[in-house]
Amino acid sequence: MDALLKHTWNKTSWLRCFDDDGNAIGGDENIYLNPQSWAVIAGVGTSSQWENGMDQVHARLNTGIGLKLLEQGLETWPETTDPKTGYNPGCGENGSIFCHANTWAIIAEALLGRGERAWEYFLNLVPHNNILKNGIDRYRSEPYAWVSNIVGPEHPRFGYGNVSHITGTAAWADVAATQYLLGIRPTLSGLLIDPCIPKDWKQFGLVRRFQGLEFHIKISNPDGREKGVRSIRWNGREMPRNADGSLPVELFGDTQTILLEASL
Repeated sequence: MDALLKHTWNKTSWLRCFDDDGNAIGGDENIYLNPQSWAVIAGVGTSSQWENGMDQVHARLNTGIGLKLLEQGLETWPETTDPKTGYNPGCGENGSIFCHANTWAIIAEALLGRGERAWEYFLNLVPHNNILKNGIDRYRSEPYAWVSNIVGPEHPRFGYGNVSHITGTAAWADVAATQYLLGIRPTLSGLLIDPCIPKDWKQFGLVRRFQGLEFHIKISNPDGREKGVRSIRWNGREMPRNADGSLPVELFGDTQTILLEASL
């Protein structure tokens, strides 16, 4: 951890890696997406560093139809005999809008409590929405199936949806949406209710099955907040929470259907 903090923060963002000669790749000269989001997810650094890194992502990697993996694709193929990548700029790991990485950025923004931005990224990534912004003639993929990546702006086929149906994006998008945006997820201690939503969401409800119980959860947001559950009530009484904020499931006994009211 000390080595990471000492050597991988570069003024306003996290480095991607070092090559065999010890030269830094990424950072402020050519920012990469994954180091910024995973610093937040892993809890490496300070809140100021997390916010600065993710602010750089929004300013420099946001294409309007998704976040590209890095600011400038590497021009190393096929000109050199020792390329860093076999992809042309804007393709695959060399600067495409890699959808797995976008879901991690959504999770990172949700953890930071920035609901407006987290939902912006999520809605841009949804295939149907992406087609509406991108155009079916550019996207050329199904509106009902997640794609692995979307060709980035450095390539002539910018906007093309690549590798649908067989991508793990579907699973990661589900995790991002249900566990971090809607915010209902298991922890080692219990069930955490921690949504991150746009300010204009006044209320919503959902059902979550967990450890043999069925939780019907109504979440209200009277003050237009993006994150931070202030109270959780069951049968009119405030529920205690574990140190991580989760509900101790054992308190519900053998009650099969539990009606909870949470307020931001």
